[in-house]
Amino acid sequence: MKIGCCVNLKEKDKIIACKDAGIDYIEGGFAVLHGMPKNEITSLVHLLRDNNLSLEAFNGMFPGDIRLTGEWVDYNKVNQYLLETLEKASVFCPKVVVFGSSASRNTPVDFSKEFGEKQLAYVLHKHMAPLFAKYGVTCAIEPLRDSESNIINTILEGDVLKEKSDAPQVKLLADFYHMTQNGESVEDFKKLSEPPYHLHIASKDRICPHPDDGTDYASLFAVLKEIGYDGRISIEGRIDEPFEQTLRASVEYLRTFI
Repeated sequence: MKIGCCVNLKEKDKIIACKDAGIDYIEGGFAVLHGMPKNEITSLVHLLRDNNLSLEAFNGMFPGDIRLTGEWVDYNKVNQYLLETLEKASVFCPKVVVFGSSASRNTPVDFSKEFGEKQLAYVLHKHMAPLFAKYGVTCAIEPLRDSESNIINTILEGDVLKEKSDAPQVKLLADFYHMTQNGESVEDFKKLSEPPYHLHIASKDRICPHPDDGTDYASLFAVLKEIGYDGRISIEGRIDEPFEQTLRASVEYLRTFI
């Protein structure tokens, strides 16, 4: 299993700190990349190469002004945005882009949640999957906690959407923090149609994992081993200063479970 860290791609000092902390890869913002000038992307490529770091995952797929549910979904805008951003991302050879994006996918007030789910399955199958296939990248649906999103909250709901999307490029992400907030059981991993493609992890208080944070990581990793998960797991939580030392301690702690 690889351990990564979600980091702001514009904070070069923290990217280098991730490398010094011993992480296996970094995960950056997809929407941030869309607005990044070519010279900054080139500079980031060189920074990663010089530090022997890989940018294997992206999150934050859509900005909030791109709607995916509701009465007014502009599919041409969706296609153009994804095409432009995937082209920029392709220089990093990423493996996965996470589809959370609550502001884009949340259904409007008084709008049918059932129809919203159908809209998400449609846009994944008809518009997103073909573009991801073109660039050889996997899209991972991220279920989000109830307080953040009004649609696709649990990993079981995410698995249903994945199946309805009916595309090999569409997989599932499991975020342990969101699962904890929703009161989901790690036993639900055994009910999925297949193991998740990607994982996010943080404590119940959304900080990077450490032994005294009151979160049951042992049960999580026990089930992950049972279902044969051997993919990536990205730390996505607050990392206190000193950043490098805090992250290194978290990585070393998580590796005790692998």
